[in-house]
Formats: sequence, C-alpha cells, structure tokens
Amino acid sequence: GQDLISNPKIMLFDEPTSGLDSESSYQMVSYLKELTKQDRCVISVIHQPSSDLLELFDDLYVLSDGKCMYSGSLHDLIPWFESVGLVCPQYYNRADFVVKLASTSNPDKSKIYQLMYQMESVNKDKPPALLPSEKHRPKGRQYPTS
Repeated sequence: GQDLISNPKIMLFDEPTSGLDSESSYQMVSYLKELTKQDRCVISVIHQPSSDLLELFDDLYVLSDGKCMYSGSLHDLIPWFESVGLVCPQYYNRADFVVKLASTSNPDKSKIYQLMYQMESVNKDKPPALLPSEKHRPKGRQYPTS
C-alpha cells in the first residue's frame, strides 16, 4: 500500500489474483485496469486467467518453456495461433486454449516452437523491454528473478 503513495508510473504484480475467488479476482484485475487509465503501466503475471479476466487485458505476453510464444493484443491472439494450424474450437475458452498450448505436455510443441521462432524474428531488432541497460542496473546485491 505504501508504494502506491508515491504514484509509480510502472507497477508490477505477481499473481495478484492468487487465493481469490472468481468475483474478487475480477474486481482486482478491473482495479488494475483502472490504474492504466491514470497514465500508468501495469504489468501482471497471471498463470490461469478465466475468460472474463482475459478480456480485461490490453496486451498479452505468453510464455512457454521460458520463451515468448505470443506478444500482442487480445484481438490478435487466436489468429496468431491459427497461422500455424492451431485452431481454437468454437465456444472454447480462449484462456484455457492458450494455457493448454503453453503447457510443456502439449503434443503440438513443434508448432509452438515455430511460433516462438517467428516471435523472435519479429522482435530481433527491438530492444529488450523492461530490462535495464548496464548503465541503469543496480549495483551490489542481485536478487534472483523468476
């Protein structure tokens, strides 16, 4: 709570819905969405979003095996996977579809690797997002990230 007093422009949340019921989760993510309307960048890790929660996000960054398999808008999410023949069944929850594809036990791993390669190629000339340059990296004790 004290960190919000300083009105930060970038806010990171790790599993803000963990332990919450579906209604409370929706309220939490709705609040985070409201923060974005106050000229703030809100970044959140949610490992199993419901379809309702997914609809609240503007941009997604989906990882599989630690690599990006999708980065973009919610609108372009399903067409991205369809581009390699991974079709979301009609009336199927998009969030469940993507979580299943990102799973390490997914039988279509070769198609996922193809998407990862495409995503890497698309972004190869862009600077790494949110990674501090050597000049801005903190000195002293380093903390592990996950």
